[in-house]
This record gives sequence, C-alpha cells and structure tokens, in this order.
Amino acid sequence: MNFLKRLYNVGKPKVTFSSTVEGLEKISPILPANKVLPQWFKDIKESGVTEGNNKIPLYSNFKSCPGFIDFAMQGYVVPLWCDVHLNVNLVKGIQWRTPCKEFTFEFHGDDQYKNYLPEHAKRNTIGVLKPWCPWRLFTPKGYSVYQLPMTYEFNEIFEVMSGTIHTDMYHEINQQMVLKKEGEFLIPKGTPLAVYIPYKRQKYDFECITQTEELRKRTHLTELSTATKFTRRFRNIKDIISGDK
Repeated sequence: MNFLKRLYNVGKPKVTFSSTVEGLEKISPILPANKVLPQWFKDIKESGVTEGNNKIPLYSNFKSCPGFIDFAMQGYVVPLWCDVHLNVNLVKGIQWRTPCKEFTFEFHGDDQYKNYLPEHAKRNTIGVLKPWCPWRLFTPKGYSVYQLPMTYEFNEIFEVMSGTIHTDMYHEINQQMVLKKEGEFLIPKGTPLAVYIPYKRQKYDFECITQTEELRKRTHLTELSTATKFTRRFRNIKDIISGDK
C-alpha cells in the first residue's frame, strides 16, 4: 500500500510532517505541543498551606485552568530550523541572514497586509517575514489544520499569523511572521514558530435558545463539581457529564 493509501485508510487519523531536507527530522524535529510549554508556566508553584509533611492547596491558579491546559496540550509545534539574524528598520527595510544557504526567507509587501490594518495595529506591525518552510504537512482526507501563533510564549519580536490549511490537499506550511518592532535581533534555532492543530472539516447545526431544564441540570453538575474542590476541579467533569447522559 502506497503512502497516500496508508495515510487515508487508517482507523486513527494520522498527522505526518515530512522534511524536504534530509536529516532535519533528527536535528530539529516537530514536537507535540505538550513538550513545548513555556518556562514561565512550568515555574508556577501551587499555592497552599503546610500541615505536617503535607501541603494543602488553598486555591487553583492559572496552572490548573483547563482553558489554558487543554489548549496548550493540543497540536504540534514547528520550531525554527536554523538561527536567523534580523535587522529590522522602517526606512532601510528588513534584512535577514542565516548560517545555512539552504534556508531562505522573503517578505510580504505592506500592500499585502499591513496597509489594511487599523491604525493602532499598524503601529505594532513593522513588516511580515515569510520563511520557506522545509516541512510539508499531510493529514487524512477531510482533515485540515489550524495554524496558530505561540500565544503564551509572549515573543517580543514576532508572532505568526493565524489561518487554516486544508492539508489533505495543500501541504506547504510557510509561516507569516509579523515583526513587531525595529532593531537588530538573533532568533535562535529551536524557537517555537507556530502550532498546528488538526481538525475534521464538517458542518454543524446551530441554535440560540433560552436555557432548558436539561441544560440547566448539566450546568448545575459542572458548577457543583468545580465548587467542591480546591484543585484539579475540572478533571472529573467529563466522567460526571458522560454518566449523566
């Protein structure tokens, strides 16, 4: 069975990153997002009081927020595959340099993006740098990916633009790096560029209604479950809701 048949005939959807540069997958591999959590997040300590040899948590903080955790654990991160030296100047333009001629970049002119932004957004957009990414991304038929910036990295120099790619048909993933400020910078190899989250393309039914009794009960179970624990308040909600159906 050839590659595409294997890709499209699996019980469990498979996401495949393929490098156009031999060996890149060994020296600069794609990483699951849960392996690229920002250091400031790892450094967060649980708050509480010590009683004997045990620490009793008093409340949950950002580190236990499911909205962050579940999002941060999704998808696959493309790290920068080489050092990039940038000289960013509104008058002279943007100059880039890499230690390897095999890896190149280009620019989007202001008439492609910046000129259409609100004035306050223009002030934080010097230009758009686009790498010729050496990775190709393949997903099964009917699956696409979201390209999202590394939101919680808080990178001061750049942020990759959001978008969606139908990676069952189009496999290039050239990131659009919005440069935020002028100056001379070195962006080191390994810097997280963007995260890619796969999803199945499908249509949804939609409604906007007053809360029903069934929905009220489900909301009550969730609120009661989270209100009765100091920590890990959101971990068992799935089991409670599933058992209630």
